[in-house]
Amino acid sequence: MGKVVKVMIVIFCAVVAIFVSCIVILCKISFFSFLVVILLHISLPM
Repeated sequence: MGKVVKVMIVIFCAVVAIFVSCIVILCKISFFSFLVVILLHISLPM
């Protein structure tokens, strides 16, 4: 029983870590694209 619980905890931690890293990557991508859009609006006249 203890082994099953340990394996479930390890899998849960791995899923959480992957989920968090995906969110961080998505936030970075959206942040960089947001910066690029702002820079384009600043550099190019409307």
